[in-house]
Amino acid sequence: MKLNSILNKNIKQKKILLRVDFNVPLKNNKITDDTKIKESLPTIKYLLNNQNSLIITSHLGRPKNKNDKQLSLKPIAKKLQKLLKKKVIFLNSELNQNTINRLQNIKSGEIYLLENIRFNNGEEKNNITLSKKLASTADIFVNDAFASSHRKHSSVYGVVKYLPSYAGLLLQKEFDQLNKFIGKIKEPVTFIIGGSKIDTKINLIESFVKRTNNFLIGGGLANTFLASKKYQLANSFYQKNKIKVAEKIISLIHQNRKNIYLPEDFVIAKKLSDFTLTKNTNTKNIPNNYSIYDIGTKSTKEFCQIIKKSKTIIFNGPVGVTEFKPFRNGTKKILLAMKKATKSGATTLIGGGDTLEALKLCKISPKGFTHISTGGGAMLEFLEKNGKIPGIEVLVKK
Repeated sequence: MKLNSILNKNIKQKKILLRVDFNVPLKNNKITDDTKIKESLPTIKYLLNNQNSLIITSHLGRPKNKNDKQLSLKPIAKKLQKLLKKKVIFLNSELNQNTINRLQNIKSGEIYLLENIRFNNGEEKNNITLSKKLASTADIFVNDAFASSHRKHSSVYGVVKYLPSYAGLLLQKEFDQLNKFIGKIKEPVTFIIGGSKIDTKINLIESFVKRTNNFLIGGGLANTFLASKKYQLANSFYQKNKIKVAEKIISLIHQNRKNIYLPEDFVIAKKLSDFTLTKNTNTKNIPNNYSIYDIGTKSTKEFCQIIKKSKTIIFNGPVGVTEFKPFRNGTKKILLAMKKATKSGATTLIGGGDTLEALKLCKISPKGFTHISTGGGAMLEFLEKNGKIPGIEVLVKK
């Protein structure tokens, strides 16, 4: 399977609709990790060097309405302009006729960044009208948003029907790297799953249960599993309405004769802060007014021992609240254990925006892992479905 790539086509002096993944973490409207923006720069610069004009589009978060200013791409426009050292024109409205008219008159070399594409009705439903609107602004479509390519959305999938379409350099890189692992995953396989909510992880666990030997569960996600085992979690975050789901997942893993490891001890505190007082505890009854914010010392050692014995390790989602210094230890030790495992011949894959941010917060170099993917769900779905995910399939050479 080969992709139609911008490297295989002499694209010059064209209007390019470029889909990127600028879904970066923000805190008080400030970008806390610009890795995804920097990863898009090779494609942007390549297209600009060929005298093309760019209409860049991306989503950010999961807005409930088009007036969600917390999820505006305005801060990203400023950051992109600084990185490129070129003017980036930000269009802060939805894709209406006035916006389309303006884009249709774009000049050579100009760079426009559209407002959050999910502010437009129909993006996530692959709306035909929105796909056509997007296509009407450009001559060519380039997808460089690997992290969104497992979605059948208008700006990733639908627009391809109406424009000559190609893979950008980042998408091609992810495709080439991940293709190396399809059908060649060595056992024992360990899958480390963190993050907060069980909803986004259910399908991953179900999909990988037959090919994974060990599931290591951390983060707020682990709390829901612990609640299903009658732990009293005090103020800790967990999803009360998902306890039955957690029980079902544990049962599924055991039915397939696989292993699931939950934290046996925890780092707890009364509040989230860089300077809060913490305790390491193994009690099943978390004290009142306390919350679990990281896996504990014993659990960290156990997880690292399992990683040491594994041939393939996949990490998706930090196991603690890594935005705050006291709760980074579990994630940091796991990342360091993965680096050691890589040196010993294991295949190590890291994916997802939160995990990329954690890597930076823990001050660990991205070098020394087999592959660091900009996509979490996209990476896992790519491996699960042998590369056949929607945004990729529509770019395959016929």
